[in-house]
Amino acid sequence: MDRLSLIERFQREKFRKWSIDSLPWPRFKDFWIDFARFVGRQYYNPVNKPVAVSLNLRWIEIPNPSEKFYRQNELPPCTKFNTSFCYLFTKEDFQ
Repeated sequence: MDRLSLIERFQREKFRKWSIDSLPWPRFKDFWIDFARFVGRQYYNPVNKPVAVSLNLRWIEIPNPSEKFYRQNELPPCTKFNTSFCYLFTKEDFQ
């Protein structure tokens, strides 16, 4: 992101924010198939065709700071994981 111009950063940051912070949650499931096809087309290579894409959530339970204060580097690693959606590509997705 540091190498991008201000306009490119703004455009990509909005997409990153939407695709990482919002899209994996179930209330956005109407977008999942279209997003999967978009990602497949972006990374399409005839020699190494995409097979599938999945949306995953990773998170941690943040400890209560009133019980014990943790510094950022002391927080536990991502301990929760959920695959929200998995899409297998078809030939029609790349036409």
